[in-house]
Amino acid sequence: VMGDAAARQWSNGSASTITEGNGGGGSTRGPLSGPRRRPPRRRRSRRPAVIALMAAAILIAAGAAYGLNHPGQSHASNAPGRPSKPVLAATLTVPDGGHVSAAWFSRDGKLIAGVGSLQPRVYVWDTASPQHETTLTVPPIEFGNSTYLGVVQGISFSADDTSLTMSLTGANSDGSTPQGATPNVVYEWNLATGKLTTEGPITSAAGPAAKPGTVVLFSGDNSKAVLADEGDGAVRPLSLGRAAVKEPPVKLPGADPTPASGSLNEDGSELLYRAGGGLNDVWNFAEGKVVAQLAYSGLRPALSPDGAAVIEYPGLSKTANAPVLWDVATESNVTPADPRWSQQQGPVKLPAQFSTDGSVIETFRAGGKIDLWNVATRKHQATITEANFTGAVAGPGGSEVAVFGGDGSRQVSLWETPLTPPNA
Repeated sequence: VMGDAAARQWSNGSASTITEGNGGGGSTRGPLSGPRRRPPRRRRSRRPAVIALMAAAILIAAGAAYGLNHPGQSHASNAPGRPSKPVLAATLTVPDGGHVSAAWFSRDGKLIAGVGSLQPRVYVWDTASPQHETTLTVPPIEFGNSTYLGVVQGISFSADDTSLTMSLTGANSDGSTPQGATPNVVYEWNLATGKLTTEGPITSAAGPAAKPGTVVLFSGDNSKAVLADEGDGAVRPLSLGRAAVKEPPVKLPGADPTPASGSLNEDGSELLYRAGGGLNDVWNFAEGKVVAQLAYSGLRPALSPDGAAVIEYPGLSKTANAPVLWDVATESNVTPADPRWSQQQGPVKLPAQFSTDGSVIETFRAGGKIDLWNVATRKHQATITEANFTGAVAGPGGSEVAVFGGDGSRQVSLWETPLTPPNA
């Protein structure tokens, strides 16, 4: 049993790859709210203001004329340097006949990595130079006298984009779960030198021969892991580095706690788990207590990277049962009322996902539509339309979206949106 994390869309690959190195901040808590507005600046006199207004009018007129003369380019945007609507910025081609079934952005959106199902290769692209691609070969996992294929659980870039880590769970060559003890490992690559080091390793019991089974949940940045036992509600946190350092075990409260189907936030400081009695709890490891209780018992629950929101599904229908959005701070259902949200596909084919920083949610409608939503305001932000895709992932702030599945999954479409990346 690899746990719910292994069933997620971003776990479909087998080798790991790069992703955003997230700074975490999972323990930061506050109700979801819109962006703050700066107070208006005081004007010194009316004359400069009039001149400024006249200058602005001239610039707007000039921009409109330029747009009419260059219909293929969009110059109106929500922020300087951003397009007015989503545009296809680049097409990334997978080399050597490989394919991509999952992808990750770096925290700053400058790097993107893709990995295919049951293939030991990771493809890394520089979004500024999409023609430049680096291939990393993922070694098999050696455990005892056996060799296993590594199935990716999560990928993260360092803050300075110089290295990446990937968490993997051992699997048989056909992708099935081994019986008995299952190896888990975190690999780290230096992207400049290509040097590979191993962090962990971590062993979990899984499969029919082991009862109760134990699954390993990884934080988004791969700095933490949790051994979650099925049946006793106990978790055993680990700090990852050159070795896995065990932290004191935690007995989670609840009528029937099931941490094995849980979800960690970006830095591993909080765990979302099914507590039983129709409740899902958010446990804060530093505070040693439940910091939120959400009154639902749905499927595929996911805690946002910053720990501020939760997505869950009420059922398994492929055409109905749109995701439900929860605000962790207020413990309230804040699902958008916009009809485009309710038209989303169910959790089986294309489950909703948070962006790299957790500020945006991407959902999927029929007809190849990918919708971006602001988590704080619950407002629809943009729609990307692309046929024949199998998945997508949003970068920081939803400013970039990687769509994969094109040309038999041998291409990744990189889209730029009007949304502004954090700290831009």
